[in-house]
Amino acid sequence: IPLTDDLDSVADQLADMRPLGNTNIALGAEFGWNLLDPQEPYSQGAAYSDELTRKFIVILTDGVQTSREFGAGGVRSVANAQTNLTTLCSGMRDEGITVFTIAYDITAAAVTTLLSNCAPGRYYEPDAGGTEIEAVFHEITGQIKNQVARIMR
Repeated sequence: IPLTDDLDSVADQLADMRPLGNTNIALGAEFGWNLLDPQEPYSQGAAYSDELTRKFIVILTDGVQTSREFGAGGVRSVANAQTNLTTLCSGMRDEGITVFTIAYDITAAAVTTLLSNCAPGRYYEPDAGGTEIEAVFHEITGQIKNQVARIMR
């Protein structure tokens, strides 16, 4: 759904989501960026030049990249999907979007390194089954509030 402050609508959409068995981290990041961007396919995002708006994205995965994506030479591969994520993360940061990444219950270096490089200083690796994920989201919320408070002064 487009950006909205209708939390019930968001909760309904999340409740309808079902895993399909593959993981495509780059695709999730691309959709997130599309939501924050003022251009189509969604146009609710504020202009990048809007000095009173800050943009944030949280990329969370609980799996390693398994989907093959197009890249150099028109070839589909997992490596290209990983390169695409790196490119997307750099592009978002270049536009002033603050990127957070979470590798939930994952220790595979292929994912942890990729996500850590995507969001330098804003990477988290909580274990499943405890309260660590809640603590991570509280920390991210605190960082967002601090950034917003700075522009409101």
